[in-house]
Amino acid sequence: MFSASAIPMDPVTNVVANQKAPTGVSTRSSSIPQTSSTTADSKATSSPQGSTTGWHGARAFGTKFSVASLAGDSNYEALVKYSLAANDNASGQLYQNVTIPANSAWQLSANVFLNYPSGLPAGVACVVKYSLGSDDIILEQYGVASSSGPVLSDSASGQMSQGFTGRFMIDTYCNSASSSAASFALGFGNIQLLVSDAGSTTTAAATTAAAITTSSASSTPSSTTGTNMLTNGNFGTGDYSGWALFRLGNPTFAVQGNPNAYVSVISFPAGGDSNSQAALLQQSGTAKAGKTYTASMGLLLNYPNGLPNDGSSCSLQMYFVDSNGFGVSFAQTSYKYGDAAYQSITGSGTVNNGFDGVFDILIRCYGSARAIVAGVEDVQLFES
Repeated sequence: MFSASAIPMDPVTNVVANQKAPTGVSTRSSSIPQTSSTTADSKATSSPQGSTTGWHGARAFGTKFSVASLAGDSNYEALVKYSLAANDNASGQLYQNVTIPANSAWQLSANVFLNYPSGLPAGVACVVKYSLGSDDIILEQYGVASSSGPVLSDSASGQMSQGFTGRFMIDTYCNSASSSAASFALGFGNIQLLVSDAGSTTTAAATTAAAITTSSASSTPSSTTGTNMLTNGNFGTGDYSGWALFRLGNPTFAVQGNPNAYVSVISFPAGGDSNSQAALLQQSGTAKAGKTYTASMGLLLNYPNGLPNDGSSCSLQMYFVDSNGFGVSFAQTSYKYGDAAYQSITGSGTVNNGFDGVFDILIRCYGSARAIVAGVEDVQLFES
């Protein structure tokens, strides 16, 4: 049995949406036509409009996204805008989906504008990371501080023996050791991730001139076909429409992020144990006899730092069950210090007897000297 009925929970109401992020910042635009690029010399055409077409913003705790021409010319940069209190920190991520064949060489290049033209404020330090997948393949990572200057040109290259389909990510994490608040922006432009097979022409897996993104068949993510059975599985309404929320103890719920890239954020208070703190996201659903059900989601654990080294723990259960707790268990996993801050969860199972039941995501986080923040994104449930 996979039912959560063993731990009675209180229903949650009056949930605050978008506590730290605006609802009006678009992360995608259909106003700029997409073009294709097939050689290393090809770039998308600059546009006076500026857009994040093809890009998404995610996990934007304490940050905002926009597009601007920092130098006032025809080149545009994708901005991750920070507003930090004294001794504060925040993070943001830009990503798009790419496909890289096995046995490919890759080349990465980008321009980074550190609060151009003045540079980072005094006391501010940032980490910039380019990676593929759930932080498994780090292409480049480095730190910058207020003494680093206003503009950097990033470049890196390497070889991939195995094929990859998933997210190309640009993560930024900034903190201020100053006693004063700090507002600034990191800008990314002319981003290119070029791949080539041995003896073949280099092609663009992900490329943008001033945040105008090219696309090809390789930039389409692989996913389960069909219609998501869940209502508002990506929290794209900016709230919890379609979801019922329950809790044990005092975790709080909020939806944060940007359109098409929202995250359900659950904050667990310091202390507690597995029997005193839990959060449940639930939807009703009907399972059919003989059908296979596949579920997936992204889980963020104190992103980007991960769980602290102070005895903290989190656990996840994801299941689709009837009123007696029988059905399909998609995931039942525990996490601790040292586990990746982002987890991609997927599972599947076949139903022998049909039922009207519930789809549940049950998360427990506890045992830390500080509050633990867990994020849930892109929840999908498919029938086949």
